[in-house]
Amino acid sequence: GEMLRMDFPGDTRNSLGWHQERSYYSQNRDGRNGLVVWAPLEDVGPSTGGLGVCPGSHIKGWRPVDSSRREGQRASEQFVVPETALSEFEPIFLDAPAGSLVLFSMHLFHRSGQSLPNRVRLSVAARFHKTLSEDFVPGNLTYVEVAGP
Repeated sequence: GEMLRMDFPGDTRNSLGWHQERSYYSQNRDGRNGLVVWAPLEDVGPSTGGLGVCPGSHIKGWRPVDSSRREGQRASEQFVVPETALSEFEPIFLDAPAGSLVLFSMHLFHRSGQSLPNRVRLSVAARFHKTLSEDFVPGNLTYVEVAGP
């Protein structure tokens, strides 16, 4: 679950709304047995694409939601947390200098910061799973073939 994320100016197809990583990475059925590490490769803040988080939301556990994938469109699949679930939390957008490490639960409600208007925003992320726990399911990712243009 590691990646180099590149957010391009004006790209709304791949910007993720409020979600939980457990919806995307099910190697551990219980998201408490996983961890997310995120690091910006440039300074970010609330107005420059900082990560949005809902402090305390991880305590409520995983809230399964349906995928919002739209047939025939090239866009990132999303498992968006409903507004009703977000209403009990006060979201914040992080200030993080380049090279900072942010570690958080697979259950935390979080989202991408807004796209920068004039440059690509770079960050890296990795997900770690407790492989020795009873709920670990190796190779539990599903890949979907997407037709060409």
